[in-house]
Amino acid sequence: MIKFVAIWLVAFAAPCAALWADGLGRAAAAAATAQPRARDESNPLPPIVLIPGLTSSNISYTLYDAPNIVPGCPSTVSTPTPMWPTDQVRFNTSRDLVCWFENLATIYNPLNQQFGPRLVEHAYNQSGGRKVTLISVSWGPQATLAFLHRMTQSWKDKYLSMFIAESPLWSGSPLSLLTMTSGYEAPGVPNARLFMREVATLVHVIMDIFPRAGTSNTTFTREEVIIETPTRNYTAFDAEALLEDLGYGYKLPALRNIQNNSDLGELLDPGVDTFIQYGYDIPTPGMNILQRREERDALFLEARCGVATG
Repeated sequence: MIKFVAIWLVAFAAPCAALWADGLGRAAAAAATAQPRARDESNPLPPIVLIPGLTSSNISYTLYDAPNIVPGCPSTVSTPTPMWPTDQVRFNTSRDLVCWFENLATIYNPLNQQFGPRLVEHAYNQSGGRKVTLISVSWGPQATLAFLHRMTQSWKDKYLSMFIAESPLWSGSPLSLLTMTSGYEAPGVPNARLFMREVATLVHVIMDIFPRAGTSNTTFTREEVIIETPTRNYTAFDAEALLEDLGYGYKLPALRNIQNNSDLGELLDPGVDTFIQYGYDIPTPGMNILQRREERDALFLEARCGVATG
């Protein structure tokens, strides 16, 4: 559980946000004219901007005297509440749903390149000039690192206190390839393997967490087999061949664009104090063994776990 003075959440993929365009437009107008708050020296907690992952997180939050624009939404929440609800979370009333979107505070145009800087500057000003902490989860550190590489050092020195990356996937994950080849059994999801594979094949962003090919200790080498099949094996260097063999050749331009991105390829200094938290002694898929079961003519997985990635 994390306590926040105030919460501003960056939602990088929020298709539902269009449903709330009118309300968000009014919120943006109100935020633009809001006066900065006086700095409360008695409260040591920094303003936080949270960048979520692709699906959800287990981070919970409480609110204390948070700025609020939509009438009826609480400024104080004492009971820890999921920051990014999953399918298992249900809303009791329509007001709960509206307040949830309000707490996401997507008050700027996410397609605008100034969205990130304005969000941080807004948090900084509303907290009386207290430097902002960036917290990102899972895939979130990918986008956060790219954002930091594009900001000037003087801007980062003025507005940012630190960058906290929770289990970043900077080196990719073998699980992403498994998801595209045969899906995987996500707990609590009906027909999980089929569903997860369909989702993975419909979006390009999953290729951003393919195992990253290279020769350094932060990448996967040519000797590390990630997908083993009866006819051939695939390493991180064979991602293009794997997509073609699966019938996804049309995805190759997007894959090449991701592979040529220097943010993760070079892992340059983000220019701000950075803290990284990983789990350990957790079984992690390392190499996936796929075989053909003739009676169903489909690929299935024989588990081989224990290889830590990232």
